[in-house]
Amino acid sequence: MKKKLLIGGIAIALILVAIVVFNMGKQSAYTETYQAEVAKSPEEIRMELLQKESSDPLSYLTVKGTARINLIGESVFEGSISNSATLASYKDVKLKLSCYSKTKTLLGEKFFTIYEFVRPNASVPFKQKVFLPDDVKEYNLEVVEAISQ
Repeated sequence: MKKKLLIGGIAIALILVAIVVFNMGKQSAYTETYQAEVAKSPEEIRMELLQKESSDPLSYLTVKGTARINLIGESVFEGSISNSATLASYKDVKLKLSCYSKTKTLLGEKFFTIYEFVRPNASVPFKQKVFLPDDVKEYNLEVVEAISQ
């Protein structure tokens, strides 16, 4: 009986030691990962953010605009392109103008590029003249491409 209790006690002690050692290994790996993240310099963090923003310009660029008809029948689109990125600048922003009828049928699309620099947290105005079909009742402007600088 004492022998069984001794073996049982040793088994429990070994299990407890194994659990403690296993948890220490997990905590050590977590601590190393955390320290690696904390050890980044401000310059490294800025470079990572710049790389992230530069790789996905469409997530940071938005366009807003209005349309009017001038005296010779051209549609004049005026608006601004805004950049919400913290560090990245963009240039040569390509816009897509989608034209719709009264019944929401797509009548056509036109593409044009605004050859300007859009700095971080800034907006750039634009003005574009195009001839549109007579049946256009609605339009949609969107950014489809840009070059990171």
